[in-house]
Amino acid sequence: MADVSQEKLRRWFRVTPDRVVLALLAVEGFLLLSERFGWFAFNRQKGWTMLIDMASVAAALLLMLLWFMASLVFRRRFQFSIRSLLLLTLAIAVPCSWFAAARQQARKQREVVDEIKTDGGSVMCEYEIDPSSALVESDAPSWLEWPLKLFGDDMFANVRLVSLGKAEGIDAWLERLNEFPQLRYLDCSATDVSDAGLQHLKGLAKLDILYLSNKVSNAGIADIQKALPNTQIRR
Repeated sequence: MADVSQEKLRRWFRVTPDRVVLALLAVEGFLLLSERFGWFAFNRQKGWTMLIDMASVAAALLLMLLWFMASLVFRRRFQFSIRSLLLLTLAIAVPCSWFAAARQQARKQREVVDEIKTDGGSVMCEYEIDPSSALVESDAPSWLEWPLKLFGDDMFANVRLVSLGKAEGIDAWLERLNEFPQLRYLDCSATDVSDAGLQHLKGLAKLDILYLSNKVSNAGIADIQKALPNTQIRR
């Protein structure tokens, strides 16, 4: 009876390809939840949770490939069911769709950045800003250099500072700044932004400082201040 119990225990803890796939799906689910609720420090770095997910899938695929080759060499059984194959397809599809969505978001961010620079404005990402001063440029940290070179700035860096040089027709265009949800500093002092245009900025919850021109009325400032109570508004 004891031998039967020990055999059941060994089967329970036996590592199989099917269980590797189930573990991979569990890791992906955990990473998705951590990204949603921001449990870890790497969740606060744009794109890193996705990168870890992709690395987990690549490691699992490499492990199973080596496992399969070893089973052929040593003539051991390598059991992989159809159900596990379908689950593995799902496990691969998750990071692929995640990556596609991130690329789409990065493309939109790049389009807005290019428009701002074409109109004479300036943009700074988080790694370009010295933590001690919003106006001092800083080099990218060493751990961020290779992702930036491989995928581009917009995949792994949030825009934090925008200075607009667009002088006319700015009201409707300001809606595009919602592509920068982590924006902290916005300078509209050189534009003809009106009270109506400020309505598009109400979604920028992380905004710390907003510079406006004298064309904005006191009523408009009071309205945007109510929507963004933590934002310092200067003219």
